[in-house]
Formats: sequence, C-alpha cells, structure tokens
Amino acid sequence: TLEIANGDSIVFSIGGNEYTFVLEDNTATQIIMGGFKTFSLNVGEDIDLDLNGDGTDDVYMWLRSINMVSGKIKLTLRPSWEIISDRFE
Repeated sequence: TLEIANGDSIVFSIGGNEYTFVLEDNTATQIIMGGFKTFSLNVGEDIDLDLNGDGTDDVYMWLRSINMVSGKIKLTLRPSWEIISDRFE
C-alpha cells in the first residue's frame, strides 16, 4: 500500500518497461491519476490496467482511502497476475 499526495508520482517497471502515474487531483471521494494512462477512481474502487497493449492486465490498483486533512491517498498497487492467482486459490 502506497500513501501519496497531489503531484506525487508512482514509478514502476514491468517487463523492462518503466511506467509513471501522477496523482493529479483528489476530492473527499475521488482521485484522478494521470501519466501513462489517465483514469479516475472512487474510494473502494479498483482497476486492472493493460499497460503494454497486449490484451492482458498488468497492474491492479485499489483506492483504499483519502485523508482530506493530510491530502494523501492510500492506494494498493500490485501486478495483476498476483491478484488473478489469489482469486483462484
């Protein structure tokens, strides 16, 4: 689980390619992430993203919470294949 604030970047590598997401904005219930792909999530929502365009999800993100006092969000970020294996155990 990561804790980031507006303007913070998440940089990670998958299959030798580097990807960056930036927390562009957040409200009490929603965030907007930009960078490689732009999307929004509400608290409690998750998303699987295909980053390399091969039709297979690469990254799983789950917006756990938004702290309006600190302006930080808690976000779970994991490779999608870990999530898929967890679902079938």
